[in-house]
Formats: sequence, C-alpha cells, structure tokens
Amino acid sequence: MRIAIPVLKGRLSTSFKDFEQVIPLDTEKRKIKEKRHLACPISQPWMLPLWFQEHRVDLLIAGNMNEITIGLFQKAGIKVITGAPPLSPEEVTEEYLLSLLVMEERENIC
Repeated sequence: MRIAIPVLKGRLSTSFKDFEQVIPLDTEKRKIKEKRHLACPISQPWMLPLWFQEHRVDLLIAGNMNEITIGLFQKAGIKVITGAPPLSPEEVTEEYLLSLLVMEERENIC
C-alpha cells in the first residue's frame, strides 16, 4: 500500500491547504519499505486527486480537509483519513500501520 502524507516543515501539515511536499511511503506487512519526496507542481486544488492517483497513492493521511476535497479524492479511488497529528511522515505511517494512531476516518461520501 502507498500512503501519502502532505508535509510542512518536516511534519504532517495540519491544513491540507498548506503543504510544501508530499511524502509517499510504500508499506508492506505493517512496515515502511520505501520513502519518496515529491514536490507538488499543481496549483489548482481540484487537480490534486488526479496527481495523487498518477503517483499510485492508495491512502492519504491528512490533518484537516474539507468535505468537498475528501469527496474528490474518494472519486479518484483514494481513501482519505483526517485528524492526524503533526508528526513526522514516518511516525504517522508507523502509528497507522500498528493501529495506534487515533484519527477520524471518513467513509465514501460521493
């Protein structure tokens, strides 16, 4: 599974409107296998789900995100979880994989 974390200053961005880069982490058997750094070249928010889809993201873990944006990601086949704390991408991912991260999970609202 590929998990994407929007990052600001090395930590998960608390607002999806404000991030510097995206850190996709490839996971397997509850472990991080590979980490990448991607600068997001898209300025139009409505195009972001397609950009994430092109990078084969399965799950987006975010801090705060509005319902419209969540719906756009879900339409693109990307599961969205919000409410994550501003930890490092590795910490957020490891806590999610070990079911230790307390977050608000959104079901498909489309």
